[in-house]
Amino acid sequence: MYGQIWVNPDQCNFQCILWKNRSCEELSLYKLLTVTYGTKSPPYLATRVLNKLATDERKKLPLASAVTLKDFYVDDVLSGADNVSSVLKLQQELISLLKAGGMELHKWCANNEMLLENVPT
Repeated sequence: MYGQIWVNPDQCNFQCILWKNRSCEELSLYKLLTVTYGTKSPPYLATRVLNKLATDERKKLPLASAVTLKDFYVDDVLSGADNVSSVLKLQQELISLLKAGGMELHKWCANNEMLLENVPT
């Protein structure tokens, strides 16, 4: 998930890596353009991005928006509905919402096989 979240270009200078393969080579400078796992801010930034997506897409994808605001923990979502048709609609909305942010949900689990039929293996 973190690799899908772009950092503001003004902030990329704070995420630099100096690298050289051999001691005789000159240093190379790499700027990381996406949120970097292992630093302190990624969990907050991931949650912030999900909240922004949910807010931006609230009118177009109301079910997914509500679930995104209350049923996500960093990059995991646990949710459901009262019947299969409702949860199928929620599933499609969640897929669309995350796709709008350049993300894709993985590792689907369900207690009804119909929910896994449209999910790539």
